[in-house]
Amino acid sequence: MIIDPPIVKLLGCVHVSRFQPTSFPMTRRIGHPYQNRTPPKRKKPRTSFTRLQIAELEKRFHKQKYLASAERAALAKTLKMTDAQVKTWFQNRRTKWSSLDLQEYSHHADSADGSFAKYPASSVSEQVVNLRYQKELNTSQ
Repeated sequence: MIIDPPIVKLLGCVHVSRFQPTSFPMTRRIGHPYQNRTPPKRKKPRTSFTRLQIAELEKRFHKQKYLASAERAALAKTLKMTDAQVKTWFQNRRTKWSSLDLQEYSHHADSADGSFAKYPASSVSEQVVNLRYQKELNTSQ
């Protein structure tokens, strides 16, 4: 294959054959690709809260599902916990609360009276909202 000198200057290299080895040979690694990485950091052990802390957190959660940052900081200081611990506890507790609501919803939806049938829901969040609405209706009567 013949290449004009102006093109050689433009490209900066000449490949005479497509079977010619490249300037950087491929090397194969031996072993698993993650073997050469640094070992992962140790996971922080699970924090265990005292019964008093849990009782106070539950009491506050019963009153208020979401905390503002100032309220969270004050509660953390009172319970001798970090702000992040209180925040995480509330996130986890809301997840548990939501899941319990869905379980109760599915239990009532399967009931013979079909009281939830008049509130069709297309998504999980709508199901939770419908369940809470139904609870409000039942408690106000």
